[in-house]
Amino acid sequence: GSYKITSAVLKDVVGVEKMVLEANVSARGKSEEVVEVVEISLDANPIKALQRQSSKPSPPIPTSFLRSSPNTSSLDILVRKLNRLCHLLTLYKTTNSSPSVKEINSTTGKFIQLASQFSQKRKVGIIKENLFLNQVPHNRYVRQYFYDMASEAVLEAVVECSKGSIGNRMLMTCMFPEMNPSMDSYRIGTLLELARSVAIKLAEQNLRV
Repeated sequence: GSYKITSAVLKDVVGVEKMVLEANVSARGKSEEVVEVVEISLDANPIKALQRQSSKPSPPIPTSFLRSSPNTSSLDILVRKLNRLCHLLTLYKTTNSSPSVKEINSTTGKFIQLASQFSQKRKVGIIKENLFLNQVPHNRYVRQYFYDMASEAVLEAVVECSKGSIGNRMLMTCMFPEMNPSMDSYRIGTLLELARSVAIKLAEQNLRV
């Protein structure tokens, strides 16, 4: 392009709606860099002209919906929106300077760690001390811990879909060791148990999916 961003610094976050970046821009044909201050919405969508045709960006989650849960803090909402922006980078045409999926996943993990460090009322994303994931097969209560979380997440998503808050196309990712097919600890029985737990959770609420 005619310009290149050489560096950028996060200067401010306005609520959970937008962030302010101070970027150093190098323009073609100019020897000196220019400093520009830009406001970016935390609910931004990728530019359609640069987006891969086979990819569809996940829609932003309304802030009002995120605040509807009594256990959700502003820090949780901020980290969720920043993680979404990171994943949107995978929808762009790749170049030599584009971040890889591995780098993006590493960044989102650091956001979650940052939230857990700054959280005062409760620990965000901290796994209980008795969940020893290096023991394979996992203990029954360890597997049940993940089944319960996944079932509650699916139930919440289905309820919000029925209200029209979100779309009806969903994807659940559950990647603890026994659910990761790239690891030798992968266990097909755990996948079936998870599917059964989710199905029972929805049946208990008399929901048709």
